[in-house]
Amino acid sequence: MPPRTQTNKHGKKRILGKVAPEDFVGRSTELATLLNFASGAYNLNGLLLMHAPTVGASELLRQVFDELFYLNNGIVPVYFRLNKSDKTTLAVAQKFLTDFLFQVVACRRRDDSILDSGLALDDLITFVRSTDIEWVEGLLDSCEMLRARNDTDGLIRLCFSAPQRAASNGIKTLVMFDGFHQVESFNGNLNISKEIIDACIRGDFLFVLAGLRRRMLHLVQQAQGSITNYETLRVDNLRKTEAAMLVETLAKKNHLQINSETRDLVVQELNASPYFIKGLLDSARDNELALDSFRNCQQLYVDEVLGGQIERYYTSLLEEIAPDTDTQHTLIQLFYQALTDEERDKVSIEIWRKFLRLDPHEFQKLLRGLHTNELISISASQIETPGKESPFGDYMKSRYKLEVVNEPRAMVVADTLLESLKRAPQTMARSYRRSVAVGLRDILNNFNCQEVPYSLLDYGRFKHFKGAKPDELKSLLDAESGIVRLPQVVYTTYGAAYYPPLLSVCDEELCAVAHCFENGDYISASESVWITAEIDSKLEAGRALTELWVERLTEFAEHCGFHQYRLWLISNEGFNTEALDYLNERDVYSASKQQLELLLSRLKPDAVNGKKNSHDEGGYEILIPMEDEAELVAAESVETFARRCGFDSEAINQIKTAIVEACINATEHSFSPERKIKVKFGFADERLSITISSRGLATNKLQAIQRVNKNSVNGISSKDETSNVKRGWGLTLIHALMDEVSFERVDDGTRLKMSKLLRK
Repeated sequence: MPPRTQTNKHGKKRILGKVAPEDFVGRSTELATLLNFASGAYNLNGLLLMHAPTVGASELLRQVFDELFYLNNGIVPVYFRLNKSDKTTLAVAQKFLTDFLFQVVACRRRDDSILDSGLALDDLITFVRSTDIEWVEGLLDSCEMLRARNDTDGLIRLCFSAPQRAASNGIKTLVMFDGFHQVESFNGNLNISKEIIDACIRGDFLFVLAGLRRRMLHLVQQAQGSITNYETLRVDNLRKTEAAMLVETLAKKNHLQINSETRDLVVQELNASPYFIKGLLDSARDNELALDSFRNCQQLYVDEVLGGQIERYYTSLLEEIAPDTDTQHTLIQLFYQALTDEERDKVSIEIWRKFLRLDPHEFQKLLRGLHTNELISISASQIETPGKESPFGDYMKSRYKLEVVNEPRAMVVADTLLESLKRAPQTMARSYRRSVAVGLRDILNNFNCQEVPYSLLDYGRFKHFKGAKPDELKSLLDAESGIVRLPQVVYTTYGAAYYPPLLSVCDEELCAVAHCFENGDYISASESVWITAEIDSKLEAGRALTELWVERLTEFAEHCGFHQYRLWLISNEGFNTEALDYLNERDVYSASKQQLELLLSRLKPDAVNGKKNSHDEGGYEILIPMEDEAELVAAESVETFARRCGFDSEAINQIKTAIVEACINATEHSFSPERKIKVKFGFADERLSITISSRGLATNKLQAIQRVNKNSVNGISSKDETSNVKRGWGLTLIHALMDEVSFERVDDGTRLKMSKLLRK
């Protein structure tokens, strides 16, 4: 039990928490979620907390316990960690009963000293409140009876029924099972995960099942427990900003000198893991070492890898997963080979099976342990090892040199320190590049058949607008005749996920791939792939660099077997004339960072402006039938509303005409089963926003109209297409009448969004 010298925000001493509340940085959202869950705000019985290793999930649950203990809001918190040292299911169950009763009694009496009093379970009865004596004594007597009968299974089930016994006597508990991923480690006749889940399902109490994310769902499903009323909370390593805040907080508390550069290096080096960050800062305090230089930081980091918390964590983990020393020795060699192989980042499972020489059951158990603890990733028949520049990578390489090659420790320390110091500037440079990256995946994920000005995808056209003020630039783009209809993106990933050699020429975030359907049509002919990359160039990118990247991405597309694809290059300041000529020859889209920001503002206005998208504001909604002159009803309804908002007669006529055109298009070119059109309109931010949507997949006729519209605004006409189309000028007219217009294909229909600015 931790010493009770520090207090939480209630002014009370810590109980189970090992970290002072003011030092528990970066988990305010998760803490609030758990406390709200405990209060019944979510109307749920259970919560699955799925977390990555070393993220501080256990401390999060202990902090929840402390908060609830002092809140005294009618919920009794219970924290229980499954520990492999208990070995048997019976030992786990009996320990759970002991912890449960001690924590309930302490909370009910508002006396945390009971928790570390050293009392035996039989002696606890003297501290039980008079209102609780009957059910507690009855529970303990039943346990003794089952022990006398040697009914182990019955005793296990009785121990886990304790929360329900408490609930039957009016005591509402929140039971937090920590380390649930370890349930397979215990010997016994009963499936302990099933027994715990069954007790949770039957009981009238709140529960949290917390464990490593790669195992949790499988265990819950395997237990065959029908948990239906639950939510999932995922806990990963801290975000970089939160991790930086944690480093600063601990440095200040430990009176350590630090600067922004070394703070960021610590965050990057330790992958924002709160567990490793705290360990390194504690070590700096114990060694009285200032963290004001890369040399000091890396010296401390190497100490942690070779004999500190990082070394102890991974050594303990490997001993747990592979207790046999020969197996460990072979694993070290396999990891070292994978970490130093520049050509491959994956290896066949069969190669590991051959070298480890374990029976199938032990081999699968070993792989499961490594995968669950995220020391490897298994995909199909391949094993992928973690990044070469990671704490685990450095730990494994140092163990290989010490135990396999038998290098002198001094030499290993020196080599590791030299390598980490050479790596530090590169690590920070990569971090800074990532921080200013445009976020290609985020932009691609927002593609959904919107129509955007062609200049946003062609730097040659956009170059003529450079120097314009924001309002003027927006007007120029709005007035542009050239329109590009974006595809509907269904999946995005980084290019390196398909083609790892890309990592040798750019950071992962700087090349993204999007699988999509042109026009949102789910047919093979409409499938396409967008491949986009951000070029590192301080000035306008020149032809040589541009050619290199086009050839590189073309080779990538051919390697992946992409037959229909679109290349899109981004350079911070755009491209020079020679480069643009080449891009036009190869039919490659181009953009500067400014173009991307403008594009994102049109795809996702609230992401850029920090405001809720006015198109989605509340307001009014009407449903009109698809029949002659029904569109006039919608137009007249919006007219009344627009007049009330202060629009003049000219603007109102333009709005009405746009509504009529949109409704007629929806009527003529839809397979709507109910033959209805939904018209939604509202006013916010001095703007009238209207959304017109209908069900029914777009017909070939409508697609022809869209091609005519696109061709017409680009100065192209086609007699063959227009001769078979009755209308087709609707979207063009709407663009001319309204300030903002976007057309989207949705799963089972179309949606037209348009808005008109109130000009006073």
